[in-house]
Amino acid sequence: SPSGLSNRTATLAKAFRPAEDWLSQGKQHYDAGRLDAAVQAWEQALEQFARPKQPIAQASVLRYLAIAHQDLGNLRIAEMSIRQAWELIQSQPQTLLSAQVFNTWGIIQLAQGESEEAYATFLQAEATYRELSDRPGITLSQINQVQALIALGFYRRAEAQLLVLQQLLGLSAKAVAVPPGETLADRPQLKAEILLRLAQVWESIGNLPDAQKALDQSAVLFQQLGAPVQLASVLLLQGDLARDQQRLDDAITLYRAAQTTVESASADFAMGQQVVLEAELKQLRSLIQTEGEDLAATQYLGNLLLDQLQQPPMNAWDIEARVNLAESLRLMNKFEPALALLDPALEQAQKLGNVRAESYVLGQQGHIYESLERWAEALDVTRQARQKSTALGADEITVNWLWQEGRLLKGEGQKTAAIAVYSQAVQLLQNLRQDLVAVNPEVRFSFRDEVEPVYRQLVELLLVEVDSLPTEIRQQQLEQARQTIEALQLAQVQNFLRQACETYAVQPIEKIDAHAAVFYPIVLGERLEVVLALPGLPLQHYGSHLSQAKQQKLFAQLRQSLNPAFPARDGLLAAQQFYSQLIHPAEAWLDQQQIKTLVFVLDDFLRDVPMAVLHDGDRYLVEKYSLALTPGLQLFDAKSLATEKLNVLAGGLSQARQGFASLPAVEQELQGIAQYAETRRANDVKAQILLDQDFTTQRLIRQNKPFNVLHLATHGQFSSTAKDTFLLTWDERLGIADLEQWLSSRADGQVRTPIEMLILSACQTAKGDRRASLGLAGLAVRSGARSTVATLWSVQDQSTAQFIDEFYGQLLDEGASRAEALRQAQLALLHSSYNHPYYWAPFVLVGNWQ
Repeated sequence: SPSGLSNRTATLAKAFRPAEDWLSQGKQHYDAGRLDAAVQAWEQALEQFARPKQPIAQASVLRYLAIAHQDLGNLRIAEMSIRQAWELIQSQPQTLLSAQVFNTWGIIQLAQGESEEAYATFLQAEATYRELSDRPGITLSQINQVQALIALGFYRRAEAQLLVLQQLLGLSAKAVAVPPGETLADRPQLKAEILLRLAQVWESIGNLPDAQKALDQSAVLFQQLGAPVQLASVLLLQGDLARDQQRLDDAITLYRAAQTTVESASADFAMGQQVVLEAELKQLRSLIQTEGEDLAATQYLGNLLLDQLQQPPMNAWDIEARVNLAESLRLMNKFEPALALLDPALEQAQKLGNVRAESYVLGQQGHIYESLERWAEALDVTRQARQKSTALGADEITVNWLWQEGRLLKGEGQKTAAIAVYSQAVQLLQNLRQDLVAVNPEVRFSFRDEVEPVYRQLVELLLVEVDSLPTEIRQQQLEQARQTIEALQLAQVQNFLRQACETYAVQPIEKIDAHAAVFYPIVLGERLEVVLALPGLPLQHYGSHLSQAKQQKLFAQLRQSLNPAFPARDGLLAAQQFYSQLIHPAEAWLDQQQIKTLVFVLDDFLRDVPMAVLHDGDRYLVEKYSLALTPGLQLFDAKSLATEKLNVLAGGLSQARQGFASLPAVEQELQGIAQYAETRRANDVKAQILLDQDFTTQRLIRQNKPFNVLHLATHGQFSSTAKDTFLLTWDERLGIADLEQWLSSRADGQVRTPIEMLILSACQTAKGDRRASLGLAGLAVRSGARSTVATLWSVQDQSTAQFIDEFYGQLLDEGASRAEALRQAQLALLHSSYNHPYYWAPFVLVGNWQ
C-alpha cells in the first residue's frame, strides 16, 4: 500500500542518515531542553557509529546519553552508559574524551550518593586534564571535587581548595599559591560559568559573602556575553541568597528579574521556559513566607502555576517542579489540587525508574495527607517514601520521612512507636557527616525548621508523663532525653561552625566532679522541662508550664533590669520566677549531695539569661554556688587546671579603633596581669603583654612561645553566624576560623597543646540576635581552649579590670577552681560599689569548670 511504502522509505532514510547528523540533532534537542528527543537522536547516532566499529565516536555518544539520562533522573541507565563509554576507550591513549568521561562518571556517582567514589573519579579527571594541559577542565574537575568533599563533610579541605579557585578567578581572597600561568582571564564564558558553579557551592555551605561576590562577577560577564538564560540563573541564585538571609522582598524582586530577563529576550526554547517556571515557583514560595502580605498576588501566581503544570510531567525536573508546587499549595491549604498534581508525577517517576523522584513524590503526598489528618494514608505513603530513599542510601532524605512518620504515629496516639521512629531519625542526623545539605537544593535542610524540631519533639515524647512510669523505664527515657539534649547542643554548634567537632565520652557527673550537678533545661513550646544529673543519684526530672508570651515577658523584664539605668530590684520578680522553675524543685537534692557547682546546658532564650542573677528571694544564685555553662559535656575535656606553670599571653586595645570606643582601663587590666607574673616568678608564672599597636593579628600569630592562658581585653562580638563572630585587633578583625587555625598549630607547623583558658574581657553578644550566644559556644569550642571566660555584654572597663585582678588572685593565690575563682571575683564586685548586676552578672565560664 502507499502508506506501507512510505513507512519503509522513511525507515530506509533513517537507516542511511549519517551518524553525525543524528549527533548534531541530539545536541540541538538537548540545548533546547527536549531531553527525550535528544536521547532518541543520540541512540540513532550510537547505532550508526557501532556498524563500522568506531569506539571513540561511540564513547562520545554514550557520554552524551549518560548526561541526558542523568538529567532525566534515569541514574541506572546513566551509569550503564558511562561504564560502556569507559570500556570502549580505556585501551585507547588518554584524550580529552577520557577526562570528560571521568568527570561525567563522577557527577553520576555524586548524584547516587557515592561521594567517596565520586571524589576519586574527579581526581582521575583532573590528572587527565593536567596531562593535556587543559586549564578549564582542571578547574571544572576541582569544583566537582569540592562538591564531593562537602558531601563527605570535609569542609576544611573544601574551603582550602575554594581559596585557590577564588584567587584563580580574581576574587578577593587570602594570599594562596596559584600555579604560574593558570588563569581564565581570557575565557569570559567559561569563567562566568565557573563563577556560577562556585557560587552554588558557597551558598550550599553558608558562605554567603563569597557566593555574592562570585554571582556579581558572573552577572557582569553573562550580561556582556548576551546570555540571558545564564544571567537569569545568576539572578535566581541571588534571590536564594536573599531568601537565606530572610530578605524576602529582595528575593521576590530578584526572582521576578530573572523571569523578565528570559521573557524579554524572547527565549522561546525549553531551557528558557524552565528558568521562567523555576522563577515563578520560587516567587510563590517567598510570597507565602511573607505570611499573606500580598494575598492577591499569592493566589494569582498559585493558580497560574497550577494551570501551567496541568500537562503530564516528562522528566525529573518536571516532577520536581510539581513536588515544589504541591508543597506551596499545601501551605495555601489547597490540598486537593496539590494531590492531583502528584499522581501523574508519581506515575512518570516510576516509568523513568527514578527512585529518588518517587521518594519525593510519595513523601509529599504523605505531608499533604498529614495536613488533612488522614493518618492511615499518610503513614502508608510516607513509609513507601522512606523505603525508596533507604534503598538509595539517601540518608538526608530518609531522615525527613522518619520525622514525618514519627509525627504521624504521634498524631495517631502511638507514642511508643513514635519514640522508636524519632530515635532512628536522631541517630541518622548524628551519623550524617555532611552539613545536612541535600544534593537537590530545593530539599536543602533548614536547621531551625527541619533539624532542631526532630530533637525537641523526641525529648517532648520522652518526657511527657515520664514521672508516672516504672522506675527502670523512667530512667531509660530520662537518660535518652539527656543524650538527645546533648546531641541537639552538639548539632547546633556544628551547624554554627559548619564542621564536625571533636568530642569526648560523656562520663557520669560523679566521675567528673563529685560536688557538681548538671542542669539540662529545655524549652518545649509552652513548657520548660528540666533533666538533672546529680552525683550518685538517678536522673531527676521536673517541668512547669511557661507560655511563650510569659517567656518573652520575663526575659524582657530581666534583661531590662540588667541595665544600670534601672534599679536592680526591678528584675528580682523575673529572676525569682526563673529560680522557682529552674532551681527550686532541685534544692533538696542539691543540699543532700552537698553540691558546690551548678553546670548548665542551656537552651533557646535561656542562653541569654545570666544564671548568676537568679534569685531565691534572699540571695542571688552566685552567692550560693559556683556556676558554669557548657554546650555539652562531650565537647570539653574535663581536667583540673594545673596552676604550677601558668604562661599568659595577654593582648588588648585601650584606644579607639575601627569605629569601636576606647577602653582606657585595659592598660590597667594588662598591667595587673604583668604584675602578678612579676611577683609570682618563683612559681613559674609568666606573662607576655601586647597592648595597642603591638596587638596586631600578625604579632599574635607569630607568637611561638608556649602559653596556656590567652587573655584578650578587646572588643568582640558573638553572633548566631560564624562570619559575624569576631575579636578586634589593632589592624583587623580576628574571626573564629582564624583564631582556631592560630591556636591549633605553631609557626613551625607542629600541633599546639590545647590552651587551658581563653579569657575575653570586653566582648558582647550581637544586639537583636536571639541566638547570638551560639557564637560564644562556637568560639569556645573552636578555639580548643578547655575553658573560656567571656561576657554576655560589654561591661564598664574599670569594673572589669577589678574583676580580672580578683579572678587571677583567686586562681593563683587561693588555688581555686576556675568556676570558684569566677564566683569569688563576681562576689567581690557585688560587695563593692559595682554591686549592680550589670557589672558582675555578664561574666560566664564555658567549658571545664575545675
